[in-house]
Amino acid sequence: MSPARGTARKRLCRALVIGFTALWAVASTLLLVGTFGLFGQERDPLAGVFLMPLGLPWTVLPLPGAIWAILWHRA
Repeated sequence: MSPARGTARKRLCRALVIGFTALWAVASTLLLVGTFGLFGQERDPLAGVFLMPLGLPWTVLPLPGAIWAILWHRA
């Protein structure tokens, strides 16, 4: 692997982390505004729905390993 290629991967990873962080911050702000009715908004019981897709990759990531462990222990 050449040094130039490693830095491109590092840049891509950093950009993805910053992007996820920015999206999470926006979704958290929408959650607070909708839940507590800030800035004159009506209270919305579904205000946290935008946080679900942002948390999904971290909850699904260990899923294949968990399925393998369950099936392996049953056999």
